[in-house]
Amino acid sequence: MDATTDGTARRQRMVLLLLLSATYAVNYIDRQILAILLEPIKRDFNLSDSMLGLLAGPAFALFYATMGVPIAILADRRSRTRIIGFALICFSVATAACGLVTQFWQLVAARVMTGVGEAGTGPASQSIITDLFPPESRGRAQATYAVGVNLGIMIAFLAGGWLAHRFGWRVAFIAVGLPGLLLAPFFFTPG
Repeated sequence: MDATTDGTARRQRMVLLLLLSATYAVNYIDRQILAILLEPIKRDFNLSDSMLGLLAGPAFALFYATMGVPIAILADRRSRTRIIGFALICFSVATAACGLVTQFWQLVAARVMTGVGEAGTGPASQSIITDLFPPESRGRAQATYAVGVNLGIMIAFLAGGWLAHRFGWRVAFIAVGLPGLLLAPFFFTPG
């Protein structure tokens, strides 16, 4: 392999790594946005604390945890980048749909689909990083990927609070659902 080919391959690996980290950030924005919006949702739907607990906990977590295994198996057999692209579309549309609901059960269903979609990004991303980076640089690659979590949490709370205060909780959900839809097409490009 000549230096030009090696340099191109290194750039492609880094671009994909940054896309995976951005996906992780968007994943956490969509996951954490609910925490900042619970109070206005509670008021609008006149919810009990138990209903909020269902919405913030099992509606998301149960499906996120259980769908991770079959999606990881699928990632061993199919295109991991396509799985990430479809997962991004799924959880981004579901998050945006949270802002359009008119009944509590619709909000629960949208959060379930957010959990299902988000379950698809982690296993496929980890597998891609393991394949692309040799053991001596894998730690840095994993750290770069993991930065997405902290960025996502920070953005969710900053943007979620600002958007909810300025435009309402519904707009906050819709706004944070959009970046994943913009990111998804990168995972369907050849090469």
